[in-house]
Amino acid sequence: MKALFGLATLCVFLPPAFAGAQDDSVDFGRDIAPIFERHCIRCHQPANRKGDLSLSTIQDLIADGHVVPGKPAESDLLKVVRPAKSGKRPKMPKEGDPLSERETALLKEWISRGAPWPEGVILKERSKADKSWWALQPLARREPPAPEGLPEAWARNPIDRFVFAKLREKGLFPNAPADRRKLTRRLSYDLLGLPPTPEEVEAFLADKSPEAYEKQVDRLLASPRYGERWGRHWLDVVRFGESVGFERNTIIDNAWPFRDYVIRSFNEDKPFRDLVLEHLAGDAIGPGKPDVEIGTGFLVCGPFDNVGNKDPRQAAVIRGNVLDDIARATGETFLGYTVGCARCHDHKFDPITAGDYYALYATFAGVTHGDRVVASPEAKKEHTARLASLHQARDRLAKERAALEEELFARGDSRNEEHEARWTRPRADRVGTEDSFEPVVAKFVRLVVEALDTATDQRSGFTIDEFEIWTAEEKPRNVALAAQGARAEGAKPRRGRFHRSLQRRARH
Repeated sequence: MKALFGLATLCVFLPPAFAGAQDDSVDFGRDIAPIFERHCIRCHQPANRKGDLSLSTIQDLIADGHVVPGKPAESDLLKVVRPAKSGKRPKMPKEGDPLSERETALLKEWISRGAPWPEGVILKERSKADKSWWALQPLARREPPAPEGLPEAWARNPIDRFVFAKLREKGLFPNAPADRRKLTRRLSYDLLGLPPTPEEVEAFLADKSPEAYEKQVDRLLASPRYGERWGRHWLDVVRFGESVGFERNTIIDNAWPFRDYVIRSFNEDKPFRDLVLEHLAGDAIGPGKPDVEIGTGFLVCGPFDNVGNKDPRQAAVIRGNVLDDIARATGETFLGYTVGCARCHDHKFDPITAGDYYALYATFAGVTHGDRVVASPEAKKEHTARLASLHQARDRLAKERAALEEELFARGDSRNEEHEARWTRPRADRVGTEDSFEPVVAKFVRLVVEALDTATDQRSGFTIDEFEIWTAEEKPRNVALAAQGARAEGAKPRRGRFHRSLQRRARH
């Protein structure tokens, strides 16, 4: 996490040995690198090589003849950044302001001195915001403003004073205070998401004490509905869902403990620092404490592709997407950053490099999706003890069932010849069975499966590759074809029946 806050202001990293190694008149880190970063790198870098040119390292500049060390007159770089004619715009940069005379003079001097470039230095495009951005400033105490005309009611809370100062700055004035009936409705909707009951409204109106408002707020905050209302918003932030998404979208039956944990955390007014720690490492900081461990459900409560893939490369992509989801959710939830942009390149707007992203990505490399019991050691022992007798009864009944089945099958097999003598039709052949009978007028033909020839106790799990019904006409027709208007309907597998219905009457 520290890597996200320890970013350098410039995307240029110079080894200490290089400091002061050049003449004071031109310094690469101070004078040349900022020129390339400001005017060139956005279009000329490894990820965006316009004109097949990158200015991230000196190698490309020298290899393509854009810079000839010691010979500025032969260096194309100077030719394209200077105007060909007075008053004309130079060829480069195509966008933004052209180089100033001082900048072109610095480039010329740098090339004249042999175009020194510190070893290992790679220039990168600066993000739109760096450490000077307001959101990255350390917290500091400021004296709340006291604008002219500040009402007494607005002076009680420092936040109100800042708001009122901005309103006056824009020429706006606050609305008049709400009456008590409106106030209690607003409080109830805001904190609970529910309207107050008529009795609650009347009780608030009747309370004339100076602490009536504070007591009303405390009563609403003490309600279990408060955590349900605001926990719902937090669950949206952390992308909580009770199914895994993707094409299977299976239901997660045991996702509810994390949901209840979030609601409970709001109702208990848990410190935000503790909530963050529990979300990211609850199993590490509170092993054996279910109310803490369950917080790490945050890491895996997003979408998850559980289909699986045998292709190692595709499996690696899926695994990468899983970790990317966790890294993105962490950045967006706790930092307010779309860190996922840095998966492919340094962030264009925030000071997050690809290195920062993969440092965060590696932090979660040990996280995997799966089920595990989250309970205290005492609860686990009690659960095991209560299950022991049930397991014993289950095993005893399973043995009794197996013995009964073996006895029944043996009795049936002993009378096979007697059963076969009663058959009015030949045995069904899995390769192909043909049945003929006198022509009849029928609308439906139904097949009933009594059992599988491979498992006489099962009526489901079979398949029919082909089914034909031929008419008794001079030129027989297969009326089981869809082209003849037929439609197949299969009952639920547990019933083990297959229905073939015909939409037209036919003679068989």
